[in-house]
Amino acid sequence: MTFATIKLPAASVGNEAHIHLHRFGSKGGKKVYIQAGLHADEYPGLLVAQHLLRHLQQLDQQGAINAEILLVPFANPVGLR
Repeated sequence: MTFATIKLPAASVGNEAHIHLHRFGSKGGKKVYIQAGLHADEYPGLLVAQHLLRHLQQLDQQGAINAEILLVPFANPVGLR
């Protein structure tokens, strides 16, 4: 598993937002992209993404993932404010 933080452009001074990207499995084959919270007020997806993150971490440690999986659990951090 790898983890990346993507800094978004600030809308005003002192107002930072970041997107967190979790990558599981290996590159070069099948790819799955999963995101939650695009519309910010859709809370069930945010909850499911957090549970999925824990399961994917376990599967990745076991070597049980045979594709590249990209998970963005909060796709709209500005809207979550």
